[in-house]
Order: sequence, then structure tokens, then C-alpha cells
Amino acid sequence: MPKIFKIQGYFIDPIDDYTAEELKILLEENYSIISHHIKVEEQDIGEWEDDNPLNYHNCPESECEKYFKGESKMTKCQHIENDPKTLDPCIYEEIEVHKNVTVRVNKCKNCGHIEYRWERQPDTISEYRED
Repeated sequence: MPKIFKIQGYFIDPIDDYTAEELKILLEENYSIISHHIKVEEQDIGEWEDDNPLNYHNCPESECEKYFKGESKMTKCQHIENDPKTLDPCIYEEIEVHKNVTVRVNKCKNCGHIEYRWERQPDTISEYRED
């Protein structure tokens, strides 16, 4: 049966054999697997030391991510292709209505997705929908 895999992680190249583009090509050119939306970034990690936390299996993700802080162009958004015009794949039904609340509208700085948050006030009135 056909399967789809989502892969997220880090590859460490301690002897500087690959560029981001070469790694991307290696991931895309397996002809028995169809790949989509492969994005590869690279950062210099300085001189390699054997006691570098990256040298150990299952090092904390924070050790990997610290090399990309402020530099990464990838986002953690879950919207298809990071396109703010892409329709949300969810099908929503109204289950509650709240009156007299504070509504906050947030926009993702990376993809433009809009999210709404609300806060109850002392005089909030809640109505719950029955199926």
C-alpha cells in the first residue's frame, strides 16, 4: 500500500562533504520515492570537536536549532506551502457563541496566516450549540 512520510530533523556533516543544494538533490533523486517540498538549509558550526553535543545520537533539538536562530527561512507553520491564500483544510462547525469578550487578531509574521483569540470578561455571556 502506498505511504507518505513527513520527515523533520537535522543532518550533521562534520567533515564538510555536502552543501545544502547537494543534500537536497540526494533527498529528491531517489526515483522509487516521489518527494515534494524539500527544503534544506545549512549553517557553519565552527571547528568540529568530538565532545560537541551534535556528535551524540538524540542530542537535544535545542542544540541543533541554536545554529538557525534568527537565520532560518523555514517556518513551523502548518499551512500548505506557507501560502496565506491556501484554504484551511478543516471543516468547521459553530459550537459556541460568546458575547462581551475581547477578541485578538494575530497574523503570522512568516506566512501571513490569521488566527483569532478571545478572552472572557466579567460580563461575558456564553451560548452553547446543541447537535
